[in-house]
Amino acid sequence: MLLRKDNSYIKKKSAESKRLPQRYIKHLNITNMKHCGRYPQQSFDMEFQAHLNSIIGGRGSGKSTVIESIRVVTSNIDNLKNSSLRLHASLLDFLDKTKGVMQPESEISLTYVSDNVEYELSWNYSSKKVSAKRKSNDGYEALESNDSVIKQLCPVCIYSQNQINELASNTHGILHIADQSPEINKNDWDARWAAAENKLRKLCADKRALERDLTDYLTIKNELEHVKKIITQYENTGVADIIRKYNQFDIQEKSLLESNCFNDISAKLNEVANNGPDLPDFPETIFDHDNARNEIAAIYDRYKKKFDSAKNAILNLANDFEKSGNEFQQAIKFSQWRKELEQNQNDYRNLISSQNSGTQPPDLALFNESIRRRSLLSQKFKELEHKKHRIPAIDSEIELISDSLIELRSELFSKRKNFIENIIKNNKYVRMNLIPFGNFSSAESDYRSILNIDNLSYKDEILNKDEDPCSGLLAELASCAADDRNTVLKAVENLKRRTIDIAKGNTDCGRTFAKRLKSIFEDQPECIDRLLSWWPDDLLVMKYRVSEQDDIYNDISRGSAGQKASAILAFLLGYGDCPLILDQPEDDLDNALVYDLVVRQILEIKSERQIICATHNPNIVVNGDSELVTVLEFRNGEIRVLQSGALDAPEIKGAVCAIMEGGTEAFVQRYKTIMNDKAR
Repeated sequence: MLLRKDNSYIKKKSAESKRLPQRYIKHLNITNMKHCGRYPQQSFDMEFQAHLNSIIGGRGSGKSTVIESIRVVTSNIDNLKNSSLRLHASLLDFLDKTKGVMQPESEISLTYVSDNVEYELSWNYSSKKVSAKRKSNDGYEALESNDSVIKQLCPVCIYSQNQINELASNTHGILHIADQSPEINKNDWDARWAAAENKLRKLCADKRALERDLTDYLTIKNELEHVKKIITQYENTGVADIIRKYNQFDIQEKSLLESNCFNDISAKLNEVANNGPDLPDFPETIFDHDNARNEIAAIYDRYKKKFDSAKNAILNLANDFEKSGNEFQQAIKFSQWRKELEQNQNDYRNLISSQNSGTQPPDLALFNESIRRRSLLSQKFKELEHKKHRIPAIDSEIELISDSLIELRSELFSKRKNFIENIIKNNKYVRMNLIPFGNFSSAESDYRSILNIDNLSYKDEILNKDEDPCSGLLAELASCAADDRNTVLKAVENLKRRTIDIAKGNTDCGRTFAKRLKSIFEDQPECIDRLLSWWPDDLLVMKYRVSEQDDIYNDISRGSAGQKASAILAFLLGYGDCPLILDQPEDDLDNALVYDLVVRQILEIKSERQIICATHNPNIVVNGDSELVTVLEFRNGEIRVLQSGALDAPEIKGAVCAIMEGGTEAFVQRYKTIMNDKAR
């Protein structure tokens, strides 16, 4: 039977007889693209089976359009940034109305099943956002969502042949893929890292503020000591004591002798008694009734006596206040305190007299000003001393935060290493080794980016690789062995210290470069703060197996395009449980590698994970036992589903043979030729 290989082909069973993966894509719909679903009542619809789906068709039939549409509607656009900016830019062109395939009315929708819950994702060109609905007994309910929510609810892994090539050239992209796993949970790690990093930057800003305040610390300290010496000189000659007592007595005298409380009250009481209204005589003439006149006259006379008595009492009280005031002043005047005050005043007059006569005159104004300055400077110096003692405490906190950042990096390294080892432990095609802080390849670009220094300037000062050995600030790090963790960390700390020293003018360097660092430190000090929390990323070293027969592994950088692609595919096929979508992964592989690597691993994982593969290679479709084959064609300017069905359907076998083998006659003739050659 054509396309049947009895020792590997498995008769397709109904979908109901197989256990479904936890997550899988069920349906894709595209409307109003330039070459897809653009006619009324003819939207592009594509069904998917929960296991292996093969998408076939001639070149230009729309296979990549389907893959990229799934990428868009599952919010995986930005994921390309981490593996290739070039491919990300290409995808943006795909979404562009002028350069790409989109129109103002273009829409993409996808049905996704996760844990038996059905979701509908929708994207349209006008909003350029993905919305989500969840199916319930009452229909679909809209969900509040963003890209992160979409990726969490409906995760997919999508890799094109170009992406695989990029990952082979830059294995850092593999780390990004690993970081998205629940085992590593990089998002949680990023949040903890950002919190520690922000705390470090705040401490650095606080320290700079203190250092700015302390710029006049020595000036204040020296001036205070000078003022204290002046005061000490006055104190040693007794002049200070005379002046200090004079000032004190002056204050006391003003408080005591200039107080007029007694006299003030006496004066106010006299004013009330003497200048206030008197109660007039009884107005007899206005009363013509004897009984009334006699009654009111008696009342009037009684209270007239009380009024006059009260007024006399006020006058007597005023006299008492005045007398007490005079007695108070006399008591003060003849007190011992008064005698001491007068003696001090006499001493002070003698000082003034000696100053006026020119015989070693004490500068009283200088002494008084020194006393005032000492008070002000002492308070200022006390504040600066507190700030000065705060700096060592901040330095200790900065050191603790730096240590915690190292611990966080070590934690991330351990999670990455365990994850990678678990993924490849049974993989015979690839080996991976993770080296902490070992990725120096981007160190120079990171350093320049952090400090906002362009890539062409200050080569000699930063890193000159043309010299042997290389020179510049990064030379020590560049010459480290990647697997010598302690040496690497020491080189990084030296790099940071030397950079800060140059920025502060504490060490010699090229004048122009030193001036640039100084301006950065003064105008953009946060750049230096970012440098403090920088270390090289971990380095992933990948090796591929040279041949099936030999247990020899070479570094992936030395492999052919096919060998590189095989190593990356070995990792991608061995990781994850969400739908895996591959766009022509076989392009760089020979048929032996396609069967040994891709087909064998697909057969191992497809019962647990949905795979959607757009391919030109019949090995994947046939020997991978595709549960569903979808045949695409481009006709009359439109991408269409020509046929879709199980591999054992005659029309599907015919399409596979026609598209991938050049037709029945060509396939049979090729088969006979090969078998006849083998028989000889």
